[in-house]
Amino acid sequence: MPVFYRAALWVEWFCVGDRAAIEHLLSTVTHLGKKSSQGWGRVSSWEIESWLADWSVWRDGQLMRGIPTEDVAGVERPFNIKYYGIRPSYWKDGNQKMLAMPE
Repeated sequence: MPVFYRAALWVEWFCVGDRAAIEHLLSTVTHLGKKSSQGWGRVSSWEIESWLADWSVWRDGQLMRGIPTEDVAGVERPFNIKYYGIRPSYWKDGNQKMLAMPE
């Protein structure tokens, strides 16, 4: 059976939290995604940098991730509205919600 995958040289996330706690959590993460027992999704290293701005939701007027539509009520910004999973199992109707999504 063919397996489709996407290779990445790096992945970037922005978050807000305690740096020591984030470093501790990521120290146990060696792979991302499926088929990690077969070597897929291996993480070679983590780089954690302090950042001056909080880009976890908005960056320069652009939405960075999906957020509930009630959190953007009255906001005149470009984004798409989609019915999307917010927790696993993402396909279950009870785990889906209307979200404002980045373009």
